[in-house]
Amino acid sequence: MRKVVVLLFALTSFFVIYAQDFVDTVYSSSVLNVKFFQTGSQLSYPVISLNSNQTLTLRFDIVDDNPQNLQYSFVHCSWDWSEEDLYDQDFLDGYYVNRLWDYRQSFNTNVLYYNYEISFPNDYVRFLVSGNYLVRVSLVSDPDSIILQKRFVVVENQIPINAKVKPATNSALRLTHQEVDVSYDITGRNFDDPYNNMRLAIYQNFRPDMVAFIYEPKFFQGGQMIYDYDDINVFPGGNEFRTFSTVDFKFQSGKVFKSEFRQGLYHSYLLPDNIQGAYASYRDANGNFIIKAVNVDDPWSQADYLKVHFTLWTKHPLVHGGDVYVFGGLTNWKIKPEFKLSYNQQAQGYTGAILLKQGVYDYQYVVVRDGRIIYDEIEGSFYQTSNDYLIFVYYQDQAPYYWRVVGYKKVRYP
Repeated sequence: MRKVVVLLFALTSFFVIYAQDFVDTVYSSSVLNVKFFQTGSQLSYPVISLNSNQTLTLRFDIVDDNPQNLQYSFVHCSWDWSEEDLYDQDFLDGYYVNRLWDYRQSFNTNVLYYNYEISFPNDYVRFLVSGNYLVRVSLVSDPDSIILQKRFVVVENQIPINAKVKPATNSALRLTHQEVDVSYDITGRNFDDPYNNMRLAIYQNFRPDMVAFIYEPKFFQGGQMIYDYDDINVFPGGNEFRTFSTVDFKFQSGKVFKSEFRQGLYHSYLLPDNIQGAYASYRDANGNFIIKAVNVDDPWSQADYLKVHFTLWTKHPLVHGGDVYVFGGLTNWKIKPEFKLSYNQQAQGYTGAILLKQGVYDYQYVVVRDGRIIYDEIEGSFYQTSNDYLIFVYYQDQAPYYWRVVGYKKVRYP
């Protein structure tokens, strides 16, 4: 009997349940604008190859009058992001805890903040093994007070992966969902009991809320591991993300129709949005965002914060009730109270103002009803939507016991 991590799957939604302690989380309300990427590209995913020259960069702001004394550490996680029983020296070469020395005070901004930066591996720490990792930032004065943590993956590219993304085979989902079929060949590889010791994880845009953890292949023929399912490897296509730019306060972008300065802050007003009734061929960054501002030397410390005003037109409140939220990489793929919109009878829609740093942002609207996130009620879901799929093959090493990442592939659809 096949096994798969518990999925709550319906025609209109897709959820995965796993250890909440090991997901991307910001624990302090003073911490804003967390960006984590492969060094050199803000839009890249936090994935690097073991023993390579690649590094990851974590940047974030703390809104405060004074800098904080911070440190960072790492946790090695299992294939499904539960904690593994490894000693620090089993997966790290260097110091387990390192001080975070690199920060800059904001300059010429209306909101005072400090921007912090970490890049690793570095002269003080490097990774000995592949696998799922967390980087955690905490206060030096109280190491147990974690202010944020982010996921990343260190990979070994031992196994070439074949992957194909297509409209769902299931006729009921064909117009709304995408199927990811995967196979790889382990012939001649020294893997002990691969059927039981290998796992597969498929992420849509590396979102923690859009992932399939698959325990075993559908077929194991010769050296071929074949994951040609038509259910547990199926994802809602969603719709292309809406996008706006606040890189320049003086000139309006296509989405920003008005900007003004009042009460010590800039305010940018977006053109009202409508509920999507069809596939929208926007050009997006799959829910990501970049920090950018014109006429500055360093956008990380010189880009300002502003209030961005959102409006979602609906003549009446949602028929079935529920709350409307702005959602995406800008919310860390979580429902956050500061991103909730309220129904405004005069504006005939859901409205709200959100504090964001200058940049280019993707966003969507989701509905939360009875504790469930409903992704497609406002945006719709379509098989044509462009998405990245990140595929990881895991193998459980025996001495010590830990989950290696022995294969990795990114596929863009269509």
